[in-house]
Amino acid sequence: MSSTPTKPDPGDVRAGYQLVGQLIAYEGQLVWSQTGVFVLVLAALLAGAFLEKLPGVTSKELTAFLQLVSALFALVSSLVWWSMALRSRKYYNYWVAQGRELEQHMPGIAILTEGRRLGKRKEIVVGGDHMKLSSLATFTHSTLMHYTYALVTTICTFVVLSRLSTFIRIL
Repeated sequence: MSSTPTKPDPGDVRAGYQLVGQLIAYEGQLVWSQTGVFVLVLAALLAGAFLEKLPGVTSKELTAFLQLVSALFALVSSLVWWSMALRSRKYYNYWVAQGRELEQHMPGIAILTEGRRLGKRKEIVVGGDHMKLSSLATFTHSTLMHYTYALVTTICTFVVLSRLSTFIRIL
């Protein structure tokens, strides 16, 4: 019994490629919608960490404690956001890799394969147009977002330390 690889059905390959395109778009939209939610949540929590007067609260100790709790929630939220974004980015990369794999079975279709070459500062030709990205344009979304998440988490950490210091000083 020989195990000769079978050539995939072209219809299945095209259907799979269409699905991959939809999943890539979905993951991209998911990251941005999550980002929108977390930016609002973090802004509210960080604002709460600096509110000097809270409605109905007259105790300085309770105010300092609530500021600290708000800062801690901001820190935890930034870590959750970072984790969710890492997961989405992995799925996004997975779907793109699957798409490139499927392109090997589709003569003349190299959208994702050529896009990868373009992202690596290689020159590509599309419809007679020569394209090449500048150095600045080749920073990956993933790299830039990691720096953003790290910056937000660092800021939240400093806010927690600041609020903790205030809370300890008041006690």
